[in-house]
Amino acid sequence: MKDTQPTLRFGVISDLHVTDWASTSVFRKALCWYRDRGADAVVVAGDLTDHGILPQLENVARAWREVFPGDSAPDGRRVERLFIYGNHDFEGLHYRDKWMDGAFDVHGIPREDAEKMQLSAIGLGKAWENCFGESYAPIYRKRVKGFDFIGGHSAWQAPQGLAEWFAAHGGELDPSRPFFYFQHPHPKGTVYGGNAPGSDDGTSTRVLSAYPNAVAFSGHSHISIDRDDAVWRGAFASVATASLSYGYFPDAPEETAASRAAALGWEGGVPFAQGLLVEVRGNEVSVRRRDFARDEDIDRPPQVV
Repeated sequence: MKDTQPTLRFGVISDLHVTDWASTSVFRKALCWYRDRGADAVVVAGDLTDHGILPQLENVARAWREVFPGDSAPDGRRVERLFIYGNHDFEGLHYRDKWMDGAFDVHGIPREDAEKMQLSAIGLGKAWENCFGESYAPIYRKRVKGFDFIGGHSAWQAPQGLAEWFAAHGGELDPSRPFFYFQHPHPKGTVYGGNAPGSDDGTSTRVLSAYPNAVAFSGHSHISIDRDDAVWRGAFASVATASLSYGYFPDAPEETAASRAAALGWEGGVPFAQGLLVEVRGNEVSVRRRDFARDEDIDRPPQVV
């Protein structure tokens, strides 16, 4: 299998937490890395923005267009953009702390103006359509080189209407090949021993358990993917995506007090930015972990999921 070309190759990252243009630097670096490795698509599993305001989403869109103008690579191939909202996009302005106030002070955005710029105030769909030039749906499906990708915008739980969506469309999915599902919170009972902070209420696990060919990607917890339990193989496959902004190892879990201050990559300190390169050969799906902060692969061979 090592000598055969993959039929599909795509990147998966999560939790960009973009604020100003400078904060997109790691995101752009990751996109360039995927571009140069022939990716057919890039998934971002939520938390595109940090404070859930329109100028930040505009920076995300601008970064994508800079690397993939017209959703294309320099060789002319189409690269599919597969993004979803996470809890910070829905309600990030509510998570007020000293870092948020500092960001607004630096960039000259009064709190009152930020309130009016909230994606939820503008309309999640309207903001999406304005920034990305495509219609918005809470759950959407795209096909890339014959493979199905299903994305669900969500905050703390599985996307609303997920069970109904699969009841209506699940029969359209080819059972002979994998399909890829992505939401922001982890499917409950899967990755990180099944007890990860940032898991949903179990809805996605119940729905996806009917599809052994499903491969789910999720973020939200910011926990490092340099762990065996970042990949779960049960009724379906579930894969954690870590974060491109700041992260946690087992000795600094997110539930600690002042969690951002305890995080790697927050306010300087030890840099943290991780993501995945996924390749499909036949029906074999392999996941390669990448450390974008150190410009190196995480010290393991790719895992077959």
